[in-house]
Amino acid sequence: MTILCATDFSKPAAGAMDVAVDMAKKRGEGLLLWHAVQPRLGDPGDPYVEPMRAECATRLETEGERIRALGLTVRTEAVVGWPEHELEMRMPADITLIIAGARGHARGTHWIIGSVVERLARVTTVPLLVVREAAALRSWMSGTRMLNVILATDLTAVSDFALRRAKLLEQFGPCNLELLYVEYPPIEYARLGVSGPVYVHRPHPVVDDVLTRELGRRADTIDLGGEVKTRLARTLGDAGAFIAAEAEEAHADLVVVGSHQRKAVSRLWQGSIAHGVLHSAETNVLLIPFHTADEDIRALEPPPLTTILAATDFSPCGNRAVAWACTMARPGTQVIIMTVVAREADVDARARSLDAMKSAMSLMGGSRVETSVAVGDDVAATISAAAERVAADVVIVGRHGRSRVGGVFLASVAGEVLTRCRRPVLVVPDPAA
Repeated sequence: MTILCATDFSKPAAGAMDVAVDMAKKRGEGLLLWHAVQPRLGDPGDPYVEPMRAECATRLETEGERIRALGLTVRTEAVVGWPEHELEMRMPADITLIIAGARGHARGTHWIIGSVVERLARVTTVPLLVVREAAALRSWMSGTRMLNVILATDLTAVSDFALRRAKLLEQFGPCNLELLYVEYPPIEYARLGVSGPVYVHRPHPVVDDVLTRELGRRADTIDLGGEVKTRLARTLGDAGAFIAAEAEEAHADLVVVGSHQRKAVSRLWQGSIAHGVLHSAETNVLLIPFHTADEDIRALEPPPLTTILAATDFSPCGNRAVAWACTMARPGTQVIIMTVVAREADVDARARSLDAMKSAMSLMGGSRVETSVAVGDDVAATISAAAERVAADVVIVGRHGRSRVGGVFLASVAGEVLTRCRRPVLVVPDPAA
């Protein structure tokens, strides 16, 4: 396996190369020193290009000889073309990590945040370490200090994948880790069905409770040899720039962020959190791309079923959703049966109906059953908010053309839940429909 170090021969790139050498030693990997000569005006036939490539190849080989003397296996490659295109087309299959300096410039192009590094970040399929402060990383790998890491999470599959892959840091030395979630209050209020004024400078108790629980659950899954803690912050501005500012204030040595890699629509990258962090951070950044081969394989693993939310309107079709929840539940699974009413006056009667249903469910195989009656005019939004509040692994609803309780529920609600809910949704059709 090989670590690729992209260099432009600048002083910051030299620091990144030192980090790459230390990391290759730690993991017992080879090193590929790589440089792209970008044609002037984009013309590969420019007569200046080949002499420049030959000169850069010689410089790379000189660096390679120096590093080989340290006992490492080193390859060198100087190519001509747009760096991100050449990396995407030519990158060897054995590359496990890309390391690049954050600043510096080469003739004909600029290796600064906002140009080549960001363009490389859009196409990489392996983690990309952008080095700004080489000294902190090198002293950490030498064993003289802990590394202080902030992992920015948005509580989605992308950042969860980044959290799992962050375990690679443990191979180089122990780390203190802080999971940071930046809350955008209007979105969180809508997601969790919270009404009333939106607070920016202080937490809302419902939102704070849900987010603290979700962060804590993720913190329990990782140990990098040091302290693990969580923190919530709020902003109405650019989350990426905000994370970078928080990292600077906390004196973090490294920010870890996941990336969707939605390169097919490049403008989406421009609004991404990863872009904002790369653009604004004053410290080292480790970007972990989501769409990789190992994630495709991981997608085949059975998902956890810790909490199942089943919604019913007490019609046969709605109750079949509850029956499916019983069938899918495993020992230890929490099954929450809920219904939605439009008036507070109906809550007690529906609660009694749910209790009777719970008593009739005798074959749960060690699962826990809870009931909940929610009040709301928008049934789909109420179900979706409930799913977010309890962090449901799956939401189950029924679908049919007519409901025995006045058409309130499942004819159009199932489709609305499918559209709005960020959780997996299982729709149980009415076999008689």
